[in-house]
Amino acid sequence: MKFDYKKYIKHTKPYIYTYRYGLIGMIVLGVFGYVIFQIDSLTNIERDENRYEKEVGEIKKIEFNEEAIVTIEQLRDLNVEVNPSFDQNRTNPFED
Repeated sequence: MKFDYKKYIKHTKPYIYTYRYGLIGMIVLGVFGYVIFQIDSLTNIERDENRYEKEVGEIKKIEFNEEAIVTIEQLRDLNVEVNPSFDQNRTNPFED
């Protein structure tokens, strides 16, 4: 015996059309409920100490070159102050 799905679609079509807003609302609420449930389950994950120690151990620590720091500080001390060669009392055409 063959399953006749067209017969069932024909009978359920008026009900789906009548309750379409309710069905859409239930689908939207179901999706929101699922998302909220997933967010809640992901925020309550217990901490795995072994994984934490492994990942912290893989972090590379930055080592600063002390000679480069001294050189940069010396260059900063040698910084020359540049003053504009324009007359400070001239009029600015962009001011009101």
